[in-house]
Amino acid sequence: YIDLIAEFCGAPITCVSVGPERKQIIKM
Repeated sequence: YIDLIAEFCGAPITCVSVGPERKQIIKM
């Protein structure tokens, strides 16, 4: 599941929720 909500991660960073944790991946 990819969360594209910038309010949670901050553009241009995409949040990927893995289980109970969330990993922040830099989207280029």
